[in-house]
Formats: sequence, structure tokens, C-alpha cells
Amino acid sequence: MTLLEDYKKAYETGLPFFLELFKMSDSDLKDKLKSILKNKLNSRNLDLLEKSSDVIRTIRNENPEKISIQFYDWIEIYPLGISFHPEHGNAHQIIDFDEHFKL
Repeated sequence: MTLLEDYKKAYETGLPFFLELFKMSDSDLKDKLKSILKNKLNSRNLDLLEKSSDVIRTIRNENPEKISIQFYDWIEIYPLGISFHPEHGNAHQIIDFDEHFKL
């Protein structure tokens, strides 16, 4: 498979998970992410999912593109998975929406 074919397959696999998360209310989304990320992030980073953090949903040309939850650090959700972006440091992928992922 070419890189483009791999990307297209990953996108098509992850899109249903992403769209389900995109449709959730802010509080339901944060609760769901707490359960998904509890073993992936430390407790300080999980504080992002408290009520004071902003949830921003981006739609481009009527297509959902990404969800960001931010308060200094931020979590970004897009059709390929979930990434963590620390305020100081490098972003990294923490969840892939692949065939083994369950919501």
C-alpha cells in the first residue's frame, strides 16, 4: 500500500469514532475522554477535562474537521485519533482510531 492509501484507510476507519464524539455535548465528551484517556495521561493533564476548559469544534466546508479541548495544554481529536499538545513541549499521538479502538 502507498502512504496515501494507508492514510485513506486510517481516515475511513477512524471517521465514525470521530463523528460520534463530535456529536456529543461538551460534558458528555469530557466524561467519555476521561474514561478513554485515564491510562494515557497523568492526573495533571486529565485536569484539561474539567468544566473550565474550552471545547472548540471546527467545521470546514460543512465537514467536521477537529475538536480541541484547551486550557494552556490541549487535546485535539480528529478522524485519525487523539493527540496531546503540552503548552511547552512536543505534541504526540496518544490514541489511534484503528480497528482495535472501542468507544
